[in-house]
Amino acid sequence: MEDYVNYCSEMGLLPDRRKWLRVVPCGKTYELNAKWNMYYQPTDRGYSPFHYLGIYTGKAVRLAGTVAAVYDSEEDVDGAMALKFVEGADRPEYRERIRGMVLDTKASVGWDLTSGMRFFCADPFALTEYQKKSPGGIQGARYLDVSEPAQLSATDGELAERLRMLSWE
Repeated sequence: MEDYVNYCSEMGLLPDRRKWLRVVPCGKTYELNAKWNMYYQPTDRGYSPFHYLGIYTGKAVRLAGTVAAVYDSEEDVDGAMALKFVEGADRPEYRERIRGMVLDTKASVGWDLTSGMRFFCADPFALTEYQKKSPGGIQGARYLDVSEPAQLSATDGELAERLRMLSWE
């Protein structure tokens, strides 16, 4: 199914994904995502193009923002973490935030993110409360069309405010 969706996206058969919010569930790492304004996942986990990223926990998207840069972590020849720029704006502060996230995640959760991870940096996340109304939580990423509230919003903060007035299934 994922291959089919990717094919449809590449062929321009899907709605403009630049106005879609990719909602990702975060449990143990929610506070770290908020602190460092980023989300990470394994580099081999696919995804369709998107513009906005939403951090989901407790039946709601609680953080939302525009993805400003994407990086992959890999091991260099000395075994240390190296960051490979993928897309967006390559800025030193994003690289520093990733290093902070890697250290904090290792210390608080015990996970090693130094290799094989993709980091999505937001600049910064805005607090929101975009409630999921249907029963149960989400188990994986979801894509939600936010083109209407995004069109009315000049900033991520305005979008986050508009999302508080809405809900999703």
